[in-house]
This record gives sequence, structure tokens and C-alpha cells, in this order.
Amino acid sequence: MVNGHSMDTNIILESIHDAIGCDKLVEEDEISFITVGKGDSRRVVPINLIVKGDEHYAQFKTNDRSSDKLYRLSSEKRRKILDKISSATKPKQNVARDPSLDIRDPLELPKIELLGDLATVNDTPNGESYDDFIKRLDEIDKMVTSEQSDAIRDFSGMAYTDIKKYQVYDLAGKSDPNYIYDNEPELEGMRELDKRYNSNRQRKFYTGLIQRYIDKARHIQEFITNAPKAPGIVFRGLCGLEKDVIDKFMAEDTFEFDSISSTSRKLRKGINFAGMYIGSAIPITKLSNVLLKLHQKNAVPIEHLSSAHNEAELIMPAGSKFKVIKKMRANDGIVIEAEEID
Repeated sequence: MVNGHSMDTNIILESIHDAIGCDKLVEEDEISFITVGKGDSRRVVPINLIVKGDEHYAQFKTNDRSSDKLYRLSSEKRRKILDKISSATKPKQNVARDPSLDIRDPLELPKIELLGDLATVNDTPNGESYDDFIKRLDEIDKMVTSEQSDAIRDFSGMAYTDIKKYQVYDLAGKSDPNYIYDNEPELEGMRELDKRYNSNRQRKFYTGLIQRYIDKARHIQEFITNAPKAPGIVFRGLCGLEKDVIDKFMAEDTFEFDSISSTSRKLRKGINFAGMYIGSAIPITKLSNVLLKLHQKNAVPIEHLSSAHNEAELIMPAGSKFKVIKKMRANDGIVIEAEEID
């Protein structure tokens, strides 16, 4: 028993295996074994798990005797063991609904004083070391196409807004560039120019541009579908939101990304994009900024492909859905914590 929880043999063996480099785990008649060595020197030995206070050790047993040598598991391994055991053995309970979910006025939300407390360990989604995190980048380099790489570079740069905007049309089944040109409010000035000069010059230029952006969105969406994921916590900052958007965030317990969306594994980047400042004492007169802390499953890191390498960027696919866990207020805006749902 550890901290009141039964030890899960498979979890313990997996962690010991990682810690001391054994190459295979075996279970037989409730006795746990590991194989050590290679080739002719390979042998199977049973092990004990020794718990001394907060320390965990793997101990080999040979010839019905236990070895004096103990292999201490690192603090990270201990934490992972206890977290896994706790989640695996803890009885299912009906979790009380967080009171903040019923609050509709942002000014009445519980206040968080230190935004820095939201940060993840090592600034990585699941708290792994940065060296382990970036191994995915090597895998991504092997599978990304040149069209996808070019699209990602444009998306992370000046074309971000346009790629997102025209993807929304595409996903709604309205991907004809001429339809978009005729109906997109931001192109009204271009339509007026064509009309004034009895010309199709602007239409020809912008329909070609719209098609390029739609193609780029499709390339990126395909890339996200096939690329290695980095599940865990990421941050997304939104600023200058209209009141109806804020009201929707306050009223609804779920939300969805209608297009490919950018996030960061670094809290400070999310804070910057949300227009918030740690420790700010500015009085609140209006809340129009939102920081999202997202427990997600499908984000893909692109910091090595991005045109903004310092943003520690991960992208999520259009259609990603989230359930709100908690809502809080910071001096400069609203903080919403949410988990991805299928």
C-alpha cells in the first residue's frame, strides 16, 4: 500500500523498467519479474518494490535472497507512479459542479491573484522534459510535406487571420471563391471598386487569393490529422473580444474552435496574446480579454516550422471541442480552464 492505494504491479514494473533500463517485463502467478542483460548474459529475475518513506526502490531477488543493492526511482518516476496509482485506484465519485460555472457576470468570478500559478512543469504540455518533448519535432520533420510546411509558415505569420477566416467558409460547404468574394463583409470595398470602374480586376485577384488560403487550410488540417500529438496543457490568449463573445463564454459550459487554432505550451505567451499582465493593478472597467488553459488531446507542436519560433506554438484542428471546468477572473480579464471532449 502507498498513500492508502494498492500498488498496481504493471505500473510499478513499467516505471522500474524505464528507470534502470531493463528490456522486458514479465508477470507470473502474481510474482513480478524483469529480464536484464542481453544475448547469452540475459536472465530473468524477480523484483521487490521497496518503499521507504517518500522513496521508492527496485530490489532484485536472487537465489531466494534479496540483493543488498537498491535502485532508487527518481522523484519524477515516484510522482508518475503515485499519480497513476491514484487515478487508477481512486473510486469514482460524483464531482461537485464548480460554482464558477453558474456565474454570468465576469466581475463576480473568483479572482486569481497569481497568473503564474497556472504554468505547467518545464513549460511542456504534460510536464515532461523539454528534451523528451522535442523528440516529436524530429518525427514531424520526417512526415511533413513541403506544401504543409509552407502553409504552416504562412499560418504562423501574416496569413493567420485569412487562413482561419476562409477555412470557416470551406467547412460550411461554401468554398467557391466567387461566393466568398460576393459575401465576405471585409471585401465590400473591393466590390465597390469593381463596380465603380466596371471591372473584374479585384474579383480576379481576390478569388485567386481566397483559393490559395483555402488550400493552405486544407494542407494544415491534413497535417494535424497525421502528425504526432502532444497531449496535455496548452494556453490560448484572446483579446479585444466583443461583448456578445464574452457573454457566450460566460453562459455556456462548452465551446468549439471553428477553425485551426494556435496555442502555446508557455503560459506567458498565452498571457501576452490575451493582453494580460502578471501582477497588474489596473482597475477593471470592462472585461474583453480571455486566457484559455486547455487540457487537450490533439495539439501538434510546430515551433520548428513556425515563422515565429519564440512562441512555442502548437496548433489544434478545426472542430476541437472543450468542456469548461472552471472560470476565474484576473485583473486584466477572464481565465477559463477547459478539457477537450470527443
